[in-house]
Amino acid sequence: MKKCEFFIISFFLLVSTLGYCAAGEYSDYFDEVRYFHKYNPDGIKYKFVKDYLSALSYLKSSFVKDIGAATDGKGKKNEDKVKSSIKKLTQDNVNFRIAKNFLDEYKHADNGLIVKVVDLFIQVCDEQIDINKRERQFIERLYEARQSQEPDMFNKREFIDEQLKLSKERRASWQDLLKASMLVKKVLISDTPDEFGEFVSLGITESQRQKLLNRLKEFGCKDCYGKMRAGQTFLDASIAAIREILEDTTWDTLPEDTVLNMR
Repeated sequence: MKKCEFFIISFFLLVSTLGYCAAGEYSDYFDEVRYFHKYNPDGIKYKFVKDYLSALSYLKSSFVKDIGAATDGKGKKNEDKVKSSIKKLTQDNVNFRIAKNFLDEYKHADNGLIVKVVDLFIQVCDEQIDINKRERQFIERLYEARQSQEPDMFNKREFIDEQLKLSKERRASWQDLLKASMLVKKVLISDTPDEFGEFVSLGITESQRQKLLNRLKEFGCKDCYGKMRAGQTFLDASIAAIREILEDTTWDTLPEDTVLNMR
């Protein structure tokens, strides 16, 4: 019963923030079950999670460390580093837009929890695109100033301060990505309780579970196995969170002949 109660309470707190209901309005356990069923119905869970993982895969390059833009001095080596940084920021923004496209069809899904995940994910992508644009513009301006006859137009301290500001904004945005991925764990839980009224099953079949686990292997990251822990990137932690519930065999799965919206 503890597992069931934990996810019910977690979901109940979530929907209260969505404007669907206030936590103080429902004191009966069966009311909570009813609202879980209403806002997280089965049907498209496998399809959605598969597309969510595809969207996540386009964020991988954003977590690859860049050599950084050299802003002191002149010469071809320095220029190449600047071009490399600008190219990476530009390509990352292309990937963010592609990632958003994977989830566009779920913006108005009947599953309210999926809509919440999509809103958070798209918000993160839009924020990262904006941060990358500002970083690219600043690097270009600073580099041009260094190459010109007016080197005092920008200084190293200004560059460092701007980078720290952008890094802080970027980290805050990535935290919302992890929040979205934690909600995906809840999406995976079937809204149909067992004969004792407990939620003990995932809203996918066993074959679908294995397909999703195989999809996770394609990320090829060493730090996304096991539980979430210090030192992981937000992407690694997101993958680890989803893998954790899929690998947890205490969660049953739906019968293979269950009629679901799949592709």
